[in-house]
Amino acid sequence: QAAFEDLEPRNEAAARRRSDWPLWQGAGKTEVDTLFDFGCFEEVDEPENYDPLVLKFVYKLKVKDCNFSDPIYKARLVLPGDLQYEDEYTITYAPTARLFSLRTLCAIAAEEGLTLSKFDLKCAFVTADIDTVQYVTIPGHPVPKGKALLLKKALYGGRSSGALYQKDINKFLL
Repeated sequence: QAAFEDLEPRNEAAARRRSDWPLWQGAGKTEVDTLFDFGCFEEVDEPENYDPLVLKFVYKLKVKDCNFSDPIYKARLVLPGDLQYEDEYTITYAPTARLFSLRTLCAIAAEEGLTLSKFDLKCAFVTADIDTVQYVTIPGHPVPKGKALLLKKALYGGRSSGALYQKDINKFLL
């Protein structure tokens, strides 16, 4: 476990000191580009009393096997929850599936001869619009003078992101 933890930098400063920094940097650029493609940010005129929340990267190394062959460098841009004020979010609850519900679903599928599949929804939270005005800065992504980045979509780390995503997906499913 300790050896694996050494493979992932704890913050951007630690990532910059590493020989594999270009790979982490590329992962960060890919993440930022993806979030812009999803419409997570809007460049607007800088408002009065501008006090943006500084986003941060969380770095993860994904490996396919125990030999660490073909590692995938991932950087996720997150809202640091410890820097969010209570008036910047409205709801924090997001329901989760209970084991009983999952077992019931599996039993029904088995009884009906159905096949269950799982999937990973990439960038799940960024489909949900946020319900507050929040300005942010992205490390290594300067904006022109007099401009600001307005956050438009929920990001990981946001205290209400899970609840906003649940509300968004309920509109689709129900």
